[in-house]
Amino acid sequence: MALKKQTTADVQLVGQIQVSAYVRVAHVAGTKHDVTANVMFHKDSAEGEAFQAAAYTFKPNMDGNNFIKQAYEHLKTLPEFTNAQDC
Repeated sequence: MALKKQTTADVQLVGQIQVSAYVRVAHVAGTKHDVTANVMFHKDSAEGEAFQAAAYTFKPNMDGNNFIKQAYEHLKTLPEFTNAQDC
């Protein structure tokens, strides 16, 4: 699972450009009180080098889906992922 979204990337010697980013949850860790999802932004697919990384924290639902699935669900609730699509 991953998300696809338009974002801005800093490119050396060029500056900021718009790219279609492939966003994947690389790692989750936490407790029943909060989980941190480490997210990697890749250009087009997860096979290339990541151009950005970020961490997002959310309160997990202990009766819900696994934490990775919940991380993607949480990302889609954030303003910066408003137009993100599942892929």
